[in-house]
Amino acid sequence: MQYRLTWLAVILTFVFLIPGEVVGHILAYLYRLLVSGWVFGGDTVFDLFTHGWFSRVGLEGVSGGMQGLAAGLLAALLCDKITKFADFRMVAYCNTALVGTFTVIGLLTSYAQTGLGTNNLVIVANTIGLVGGLFVAAEHIREKQNERWRVLEHLARVERAVKS
Repeated sequence: MQYRLTWLAVILTFVFLIPGEVVGHILAYLYRLLVSGWVFGGDTVFDLFTHGWFSRVGLEGVSGGMQGLAAGLLAALLCDKITKFADFRMVAYCNTALVGTFTVIGLLTSYAQTGLGTNNLVIVANTIGLVGGLFVAAEHIREKQNERWRVLEHLARVERAVKS
């Protein structure tokens, strides 16, 4: 299988992460709105043993992961519409390296300003969700590409049979 325009797909996917984060933020906001009061209100049995971290992880961590997952999926699937024959596994690896670098810079900056806290949890959860979304989308796109290649090979065989 010959891949084309992978370099463009890396750039476009990274650019499409921005609108993906906006859509993911809307989903994360709805999640926090739905579960903040009755599930992660801070007064559960688990919060007694974890000093409130159960609600923080369940509310901020999961919503950050959902935001990143939505951003990664949306960015890769939008980019697939433009560059149909790019190697999206390579795109996922390249964007993971870029996002990982920015995450480390963001964590160091956040730690230098305020120390450890919930904001660090949100940054890490968002990155984990984003990387997961990129790789899930990459495997889905790879399956679609394999199907496209099979169809193109079949059409080429039929065309060769008709000519001979």
